[in-house]
Amino acid sequence: YEPIAQSRRDANRVKKDTPITVVIGNPPYKEKAKGRGGWIEDGLDGRDRTPLQRWMPPPDWGVSAHSKHLYNLYVYFWRWATWKVFAAGDREATGREEPERPGIVCFITVSGFLTGPGFQAMRADLRRSCSDVWVIDCSPEGHQPEVATRLFQGVQHPVCIVLAARRADTDPETPARVRFRALAEGRREAKFAELEGIGLSGDGWAECAADWRAPFRPGPGDVW
Repeated sequence: YEPIAQSRRDANRVKKDTPITVVIGNPPYKEKAKGRGGWIEDGLDGRDRTPLQRWMPPPDWGVSAHSKHLYNLYVYFWRWATWKVFAAGDREATGREEPERPGIVCFITVSGFLTGPGFQAMRADLRRSCSDVWVIDCSPEGHQPEVATRLFQGVQHPVCIVLAARRADTDPETPARVRFRALAEGRREAKFAELEGIGLSGDGWAECAADWRAPFRPGPGDVW
């Protein structure tokens, strides 16, 4: 088993010490995953603040009851990736003085963090760490849609693709520009075909609010 053990040690060294510019993937989703976040949840010895605490809403926001939803495996992956790629919160997490750096994180996950009140600090930190965020709603049918419409047949929750990018000249005092679009309702084969034709600079994107804690969805508009 030594080759397997060595591979694990090598992977851990990359995840911990090797600079990475892009993280892309489909992390696992699991609610009520408290205690399964490793050092992202528990922190490092001697550090007063854990990486996950950076995304915990403060009590005066009045949404602390919803912070339990942060204890999800996909949130741990998002927090690790923003630390690893952008160095977001590196000093408080590790004690190092690394400046934030450019890069890209792109995940497909469940969609709760786009609008959920417990994720306000997460959205605010992504707006502060990034220059641009693109959101694609892959489940316009809503919760528990017909199996034929799901990108992942066994996932009943709505899912989304979110690409968060940080340019070298990003100003942390200027919230990232967040753009949103939803795929057309229909079978997953049609959704895959639609995804192939989407470009980041093309038409079809709607602007989201620039408020730090605002949802990663457009507002209702002036008509309301």
